[in-house]
Amino acid sequence: MKTRYRKLLLAATVLTMVAGCSKQEEATGPAPSDSKAEDLSGPRIDPAAAPGVAFRYGYTFLLPDAAIATVQEAHAAACEKLGPGQCRITGMRYQLLDNDRVSASLEFKLAPALARGFGKEGIAAVQRASGRLVDSEITGEDAAAKISASQQRSQSIQRQIAESERKLAALKPNERGQEALRSQIADLRERITQEKSAQIESADLLANTPMRFDYRGEDGFSFGGNPIRDAAHAGWISVTTMISMVLLGLAYGLPWAVLGTGALLLWRWQRFADLRRRLFGPASDRDRP
Repeated sequence: MKTRYRKLLLAATVLTMVAGCSKQEEATGPAPSDSKAEDLSGPRIDPAAAPGVAFRYGYTFLLPDAAIATVQEAHAAACEKLGPGQCRITGMRYQLLDNDRVSASLEFKLAPALARGFGKEGIAAVQRASGRLVDSEITGEDAAAKISASQQRSQSIQRQIAESERKLAALKPNERGQEALRSQIADLRERITQEKSAQIESADLLANTPMRFDYRGEDGFSFGGNPIRDAAHAGWISVTTMISMVLLGLAYGLPWAVLGTGALLLWRWQRFADLRRRLFGPASDRDRP
């Protein structure tokens, strides 16, 4: 009887726990799935969690060669859709290699708050074209700290300029030391200009996040295409590499070989001339009547 009672109590407890979990799931929604797209979207870094840090994003995609142009155009269109105030294309490259293999890249500058989401959407577009992400890199630079340090250096340089100008004003006309002070002031002002340029560069990184997409064709990484073509291509590369090495060796070694051969011939001619003089005497003696 006690055993049956314990079983009933255990069953009731389990049902209560299951019901509680079901209600919690209905209230909060289903747990996020660990989909492939989420796994390949890169680290979940929110720029707001690191104020003053300027991020750089880089992604490398591997996809069919024939799909690269289409995906590249889709990424460019997504940037243009955001508008120049939020996204600008700063560089593009499309290269058709031998055997219809493709290599391409696309560079952007994005509003920092949109960068991570734009990268995830870019990955999704690649996956829809039967491609995948093979490398991602997010680097950060404490731009705010660099700006603050540069401003402090600028203030220190300004004080040095003011002190040098005060000394220069205290000198009499044509008094020694004026040229040295003027040269020093010019150098200090040049340093001020460099500091301002560094501050502008760091501020631009905070306001515009750089992002780069690199596209690589699958045929350039695997033998998934035509094996005969791949073998012929590999053989041709081997032959051209061997010919290049031979020509390079000749280019480096031929002048030394010519010099060595000339020295050897000169030495052998000198030895022959010495031997002839010992056997037959000087040429002037032989020519006498």
